[in-house]
Amino acid sequence: MLTSIFILIISFLHPKENQQPATQKYNTVDNKSIHIKNGGNAAYSLGSAAQLQKAFGKTTISKQNDEMLGGYAYTHKYKGLKVYFNEKEFEDVTITGSQYQVYLNGEVFKIGDNDVKLKKVFPLAYAERSTEPDHTRILRIQMGHGKVLDDAAVVITLSAKGAISGIWIGNDNS
Repeated sequence: MLTSIFILIISFLHPKENQQPATQKYNTVDNKSIHIKNGGNAAYSLGSAAQLQKAFGKTTISKQNDEMLGGYAYTHKYKGLKVYFNEKEFEDVTITGSQYQVYLNGEVFKIGDNDVKLKKVFPLAYAERSTEPDHTRILRIQMGHGKVLDDAAVVITLSAKGAISGIWIGNDNS
């Protein structure tokens, strides 16, 4: 299941037929504005594994070879949150639990929120969202710092009823 979601996200990040011309305006999120808070109001800002554990506590960590990036991959799994590191570098985070709030450019989003807020805050990404065969919708928001775009994105999955069902934030290593 998670493998198919990851493949779907990667295919969404690089679909040849959906590439936008360089003149197209994108909704962007400043990477320094991204924060994840848990129910206890502890915050993590996409830093190191030590920063993650300081914010959310120790958890189950799995280690495996990273075939794409080389070295080892470390996945930290919390209930409703999974953070992936290559060696010691942050790669991506997947949020599926409503106990986490995600701050993007100062706006707060969480699992279960209605898509109306996304439409207001990220109108271009909302207009360009894709619809999957199971009627879920996916929107992509480019990450950057200032006017410089990173090779990274925020991908938000919406249920068929328009509620946020997943948030993926990460580097595009394809």
